[in-house]
Amino acid sequence: GAFAMIPTVLRGLLLILLFVPLADGETLEDAVRTLARLISPHLAPGEPLRIVSRNLSSLPAAEAALAQGALARGLRKTLAGGPSPELIFTISENLQGYLLVARMERNGERWVEMTRYRPSPAARSAMPVLTRSLVWEQEGAILDLWMSADRMIVLDSSGITLYSRQENSWRREASQPAGQSAIRDPRGRLVVQDKVLFVYLPGLTCRGGWFPSLDLTCTPGSEAFAVQDNAVQFTIARNTLDVEGWPAFYAVAQVEEQARLLHLFADADGRAHLYDADRQQVGVFDGLGSDFIAVLSVCAAGHWLLSSGPADQENNDTVSVWEIANRKAREVGGRVELPGPVTALWPAPQGALVIARNLNSERYAAYLLTVDCGP
Repeated sequence: GAFAMIPTVLRGLLLILLFVPLADGETLEDAVRTLARLISPHLAPGEPLRIVSRNLSSLPAAEAALAQGALARGLRKTLAGGPSPELIFTISENLQGYLLVARMERNGERWVEMTRYRPSPAARSAMPVLTRSLVWEQEGAILDLWMSADRMIVLDSSGITLYSRQENSWRREASQPAGQSAIRDPRGRLVVQDKVLFVYLPGLTCRGGWFPSLDLTCTPGSEAFAVQDNAVQFTIARNTLDVEGWPAFYAVAQVEEQARLLHLFADADGRAHLYDADRQQVGVFDGLGSDFIAVLSVCAAGHWLLSSGPADQENNDTVSVWEIANRKAREVGGRVELPGPVTALWPAPQGALVIARNLNSERYAAYLLTVDCGP
């Protein structure tokens, strides 16, 4: 169930726990995995189970939800309703850290298992705050957008359009069609270098000038372009990306861990896969979406990930801030809600550009996302 703050339930039990030596987990996922090992002997193989979760601590709701999911995976149980026995999973807090408590009562038998999660000082540092501001909205599917003080270039499913700022509104100056193959979820990338414009599409590449007027020449073929430090190209007739030597993917980011470079890919299986410099897989993560980029952390050394959520094309989506530490992924805050599914997420000078399809209006909206360091 969803985590929610509730009155002082289990007060007596938690007072006792203050004086009980508990096992420490290096990360929240480690602590939940330890708790799952303690719980398993109490359960019959294949027994259906309903986990009821309560967060009585200052742990962010996003991390508490991830803890619930990790517990369900650790127990390998299918969450069921109806008469299935309830396992009460409670997150509490004292001066030593967070207490993870599981209790269950069934057929007159009652048992309690517990462990402790003591986050590192880095985990307790200031949390990132993610804000969004609307840049542009229109009927057609926006693929990418670039904007200066008085010019804006929009790449959408019909082509490229140049706008100029007139007082408080944008005026259409010129447009040019760009033929695209029939792709269910079209993708495209704009790259502006001074007065030269490059447009990358699956199976088509355009280049030319945009100032003072729009003048592009398009040729067949998917040429490589840079996404941060990665040279990628669109798969012809598909909405995936290619890098030589790797299977097709939806998004890629590079992160550093102890001066070692790691590669994170959003694969077609709906999960994120982490590889080391030798191309050996060192992690597989749930919870990240199919769009993410790396951004420089403003609260600590290193990089964060801005990632869409795991929502499908018929539900509202989110973008939130994640970190990769000890070859594990965790959401660290900054979640913003969007009015529909994310259709594109690209790096921008101030943070990121995210594009979403509004499920109510069926219009497409481009937002600028900025990351600040919260209190």
